[in-house]
Amino acid sequence: MKPLLSYPLPRETLSEMVSFLASSGARAIILDYDFPQYSAGDKDLARAIYKARTNVAGLPVYMSNTVH
Repeated sequence: MKPLLSYPLPRETLSEMVSFLASSGARAIILDYDFPQYSAGDKDLARAIYKARTNVAGLPVYMSNTVH
């Protein structure tokens, strides 16, 4: 939980969270609307989303449209 105290959350941390949720049996993952921002960790996050969609029986990964 400690990485959540920093804002903005590094993309590498977010990709680790996606991988963890996907391997923990999550039914769906909803991410904040600010991806992609063309930062250094975007490729890691994109790879984690791709693996979640292909390796865990098509786990849906959604992007929220707004913060509300």
